[in-house]
Order: sequence, then structure tokens, then C-alpha cells
Amino acid sequence: MASVMQHGIVVPEALADHLKMKLNREGPFDYMIEQGGVIPNLEDLTLLETFLRDSVGAENDSRSIPAGFTFLGQFIDHDITLMELKMNQDDLSRRFPAKAFVNRRTPFFELDSVYGLGLEAQGSGEILFHPDGKFRLGTDTGGIEQDVPRDAETERALIGDPRNDENKIIQQIHNLFQRLHNRFIDEGQGYADARLSVMRHYQYMILNDYLARTIRQDVLEWVIGHQAPAYRALSARHGGVPVMPLEFSVAAFRFGHSQVRGGYALNDQFGAAIFSDNPDVPDLNGGRRLEPRHAIDWKFFFGKVGEGTVQPSRRIDPLLSPALRLLKSPGIPDATVDSQASPRSLAKRNLFRAAQTGLISGQSAAAAFGYKPLGDDQLGLEIVPPPAGQKLIRHTPLWYYVLQEAHVQEDGQRLGEVGSRILAETFVGGMLAAHYSVLKDGWKPANPALGTMEGIAAHVTG
Repeated sequence: MASVMQHGIVVPEALADHLKMKLNREGPFDYMIEQGGVIPNLEDLTLLETFLRDSVGAENDSRSIPAGFTFLGQFIDHDITLMELKMNQDDLSRRFPAKAFVNRRTPFFELDSVYGLGLEAQGSGEILFHPDGKFRLGTDTGGIEQDVPRDAETERALIGDPRNDENKIIQQIHNLFQRLHNRFIDEGQGYADARLSVMRHYQYMILNDYLARTIRQDVLEWVIGHQAPAYRALSARHGGVPVMPLEFSVAAFRFGHSQVRGGYALNDQFGAAIFSDNPDVPDLNGGRRLEPRHAIDWKFFFGKVGEGTVQPSRRIDPLLSPALRLLKSPGIPDATVDSQASPRSLAKRNLFRAAQTGLISGQSAAAAFGYKPLGDDQLGLEIVPPPAGQKLIRHTPLWYYVLQEAHVQEDGQRLGEVGSRILAETFVGGMLAAHYSVLKDGWKPANPALGTMEGIAAHVTG
């Protein structure tokens, strides 16, 4: 493999140009589909949110998607999107144009959320890496390196993206990819080759494990065969610059919120609620050092649902776990405070964010992609009292529509047509826009097991 020198480090040529692109961390957001139509008002959306609550019962379990894929989706999202509002304080009750937002991540699926600016970056590279190119890892209070590194005094995570410390599950997925990199170095690779190997396995796993379980394969194959036409058209409007579609980041890729369970077993000894308002009740919130009892046994999160100890995710539908109404509002010290500017309910945040950015309805998105929209009687909105119910039926919020479409078309086991298309366009388009991706060169892992999250976890921990 051809190599070049960057900052004193020998870098494979396939990675060199790719790394140059990631240094531009001010990518645009924009609409993949032409916008238009009525935007629901916040009062109607607030009323809709009251009907999107569910208890977590076995009857709502997925038959095919393990619980780990919920948090893998969150990890992927943090790798490719970090939405910031330029020159203003974010306020979900106000409208802003697409150009007011900037993406501080790159849409190339190259794990800058883990690598930061890399070993080659002075200062930050010394924080994240040992001189031999291995990641610095954090140890739990029992001395096991399953945590991320932390500041000794504050316990703040010293990682490429602090959001990957939000809960104990994504925290340990982050650690898993750090350890995969270190494992490749132990097997004889240098830093740069190990980084390229991790990126390759990560991208291959996304295409062949994550998306294979999450979206319709006929849609994925069509988008690959046609080279992501909607994404290419969006990028062309920006002079070829890769763009993050708002339909993806604000609506469709938030489908994973419906998969979140009220609680999880991390191993055969410990389980807890994902979030809790009671400081005396154990939960899985992050932001603090891992205890030995919190170390994840990945057989509880990846594998075949119905076999062994694998926990399922929830089905994909509009009903969210009650735990997701307990989020702490950013910047508000009192966790019980709720507001239109920063609601505690995750469903309300999603609905308000779509209204803030002026996203089109689910029906309009379906029509734009050439799909037959769900019928009025399939939208599940008859439970919302008039006149709000009738207005939402005519202009159904895209995030809600994607969830209801999955419920109607796929029994909640995967996304339906519109949701699948938006994900496929963004994933395939982002990989094709990068200087390097496995989608462009056809790379496959020598060990097929390393093309799955179950295999990656086993390889790291075995």
C-alpha cells in the first residue's frame, strides 16, 4: 500500500487525503428535498407528544434488532453530526433557516468522534494517545480498562466527542473501538494502519450489519446502484461540498429514540434504568467513572435476539419509553424545569426541532421520493383531538411519520420506505463523497466475523 508522511507519521495514501478533509469541521446542513407546506405550530405538537408515551413490555420487543444497536446508532450519529446554531443561543421555540446551523462533524464515517484530530495533532494527540500510537484508556475502579480516560479530579471524559460519555452503554462502545485500534497495534500494525483498519471494519459493519438490520435492503441496494442521487444533488448545490441532510439529522435518524428501553442488564449481575430523576436510584447515566459492576458483557447487547442473554431493542414505532421524558434541559440547573425553548421530553424536542428548521411533512417526503404516502387512516393520528388532529393528518411531522411508517409497513422491525431512503441516501452519499471508503474500493474483512458488531466485540474482549 502506498504511503505518505504527515507530521512525522507514515500514513497510508488511502487515509492521507481523507484526513485532510476532516479538518474542515464547519460543514453545512441543508434540505435534501425541496421544502414547502404548512409547519405545525408548537401547541399542536405539544398535544401530539402527550400521545407518544408507552410502557416497556415484551409485546413491544423487536424480533430481530439487539439492544446494542440502539446505542450503536447513537455512536454513529455522534460520528457524523454535531449540530450547532451559529451566532445565537439555541431555542427550540424559534424558527431558524438551514444556513443558521453548522455541522462540527464530517459525514464520512471516519470516527473523528473517537480519534479527534489524531496522533498527528499536537496537544490533543498527546491527550488521547500514548507515544506508541495506542489510545489511552480509562480503568474502572477495579482496574479493568473498559472505561474511557478521565480527568482525575473532575472525572470528565478525555475523548474525541464528550457526547460519547452520555450513558454507560455508548461510553463502552466508544471504549470498544479504542481497544480495537489497540488490538490491531498489538497484532503488528502501526498507528496509521491500525486507524485505517478500524475505519474499514467500522464502515463495513455499518453497511452489512447495522443497515442490514435497520432499513429495507431493496432501498439500500437501489441507492447504492444509483449512487445516492438525492444526496449527490444536494452536494452539487453546495459546489460538491458534503452536506448533512436535515431530513436525516433532525428527523429520520432519530428513529432510534423509539428503540430505547426503560432499563438494561449490563451483565448477569447488574442492571438499571437508563435514566432516573431520583439520585438514590441507580441508573445508566454517564459522566462519571465506571464501577466494576457496570462493565458490559457484550453478549447481552449483540448477537441473535432470542438466543442466550441478548436483550432486544424496542420496536420502531411512535411510542417512546417514559424514561425519555426525564431528560435534563441543557443549561438549566434544576432538572425538573421544562420549557418550550428546551423541553425535557425527547419526543417534544424532536418535534420542535423539525418545526424550528421548517422540515416538510412525511407525506411530502414520500411523494418526493416517488412512494405512495400513508393513508390518513394509517397515520394513527385519530387519537389526537380536533382541530389539531386534522391539521397533523394533513401535514404529519417527518419524525413521527418515519416511526409510524415503520410500524405500518414493517411491523416495527425495520424502517419503511421513506425512513430507509433517507438513511440510505445519507450513509451511501457520505461514503461516496469521502476520499476513501469501503464502498468505493470494495474492501472486505479477512475475518468475516469482524464485519459484525458481535464479532468486533468478541475480537476485542476475547
